[in-house]
Amino acid sequence: MTLRQLEAFYWSAVLGNFSAAAVKLHMTQSALSKRVAELESVLGMRLFDRDGYRPQVTAQGRSLLEKARRMLALQTEIQEMDGAQAELVGDCRFGITELVAMTWLPELVASLRDQHPGVVLEPDVDVSMGLHEKLLAGAIDFAVMPMRSPDRSLVSEPLSKVEFAWMASPELVGERASLTPALLATHPVLVQSAGSGLTPIFDAWSHSNGLSIHRTLASNSLAAIADMVVAGLGIGFLPVAHFSPLRDRGDLCQLRTARKVPWLDYYLVHRPDETSGVARALFSAVRQTCDFVKPHRLARGKVIAASRAKGRAAGRRVTPAV
Repeated sequence: MTLRQLEAFYWSAVLGNFSAAAVKLHMTQSALSKRVAELESVLGMRLFDRDGYRPQVTAQGRSLLEKARRMLALQTEIQEMDGAQAELVGDCRFGITELVAMTWLPELVASLRDQHPGVVLEPDVDVSMGLHEKLLAGAIDFAVMPMRSPDRSLVSEPLSKVEFAWMASPELVGERASLTPALLATHPVLVQSAGSGLTPIFDAWSHSNGLSIHRTLASNSLAAIADMVVAGLGIGFLPVAHFSPLRDRGDLCQLRTARKVPWLDYYLVHRPDETSGVARALFSAVRQTCDFVKPHRLARGKVIAASRAKGRAAGRRVTPAV
């Protein structure tokens, strides 16, 4: 009996089918099925009933499940002991929303490449509901998203808070406009597509303030929404820190509201029994690098240009970090 056989059995039982377990463990379904069959042969017991459409864990399999979890958890504890020198090698599929990709994903990638060069990262950018479904199916190992999972099989760890505000083009509404029913009746609201974690917050706040949205234009891209707001196509609900450079240079104005807009909570969502050392290393890196106040690329461009100018004045070439 091997730990790899126990791992194949455990995730097949937890995720409910061999194909999802194979995706999670980055192997073919036939290889995973072979490991489960080898374990059944070694133990002399049938762990799955394969007669139906989906394999069902047998009574003997259920009695083994908790023991397998403890064995795999102990393996992870040993790998994470202080002073352990084992190099992490493997793939990690994880889910993020677009705002993560636009702000601190580059720092996360750089940190992992420096500390764990043998780890291959496979980010999946999607809206919150899409990430949640992939997480339940075992297609990704964890997700960073603005939604707490209602599923008891997942842990939603508070990670950060992000300030959002109503914004519009000054050419459309003026420089010191307020969000009013008349303004919403005149201009469309640019919103993210269904499944976004922002949508429930947006809807609840509008309802509690007695504001009716007459027309909406939907997009699955936050960057596209911001560009359309700058172009004067409507009003948008945008992260303040990230788009503050556009506000400061006059491309956007922040609309005044009678009641403060609630901040959006972001969570690190994962299974509490995650046994992958690679995934757990990413949990730690995510907690350390999470930073939603990184400004828009226009502001970063100014910093790079200033750095290059300073370098030329000193007679040397400056290459900005990517």
